[in-house]
Amino acid sequence: MDLFVQALVKAGPDITRDGLLAALKSFHKFSAHGLVPPFDPGNKGPNATCEVLVQVANGGFHQVLPGPNQLVCGGKFFS
Repeated sequence: MDLFVQALVKAGPDITRDGLLAALKSFHKFSAHGLVPPFDPGNKGPNATCEVLVQVANGGFHQVLPGPNQLVCGGKFFS
C-alpha cells in the first residue's frame, strides 16, 4: 500500500494511468520504511521471504521482532 501511495504522490495532482505507471516504474529500491527487505518494484524484482513481527500501537506500526529496523530473510538479517 505504501508503494502505491508514494506513486500517487509522485504522479502529481493530475493523475493519469500512464503517469501512475511511470511513477511506479521509477521506484528501484523500496522497503516500506523497513517493513520489507529492499526490492526493485520498477523492474518487477522479486520480494524475499522474510519474517517480522509488527505491533500496532500509538497510531502507527512498530516493529517488535527481530529488532528495530531489522528483518530476517532466509536466515540473513537486513537493517
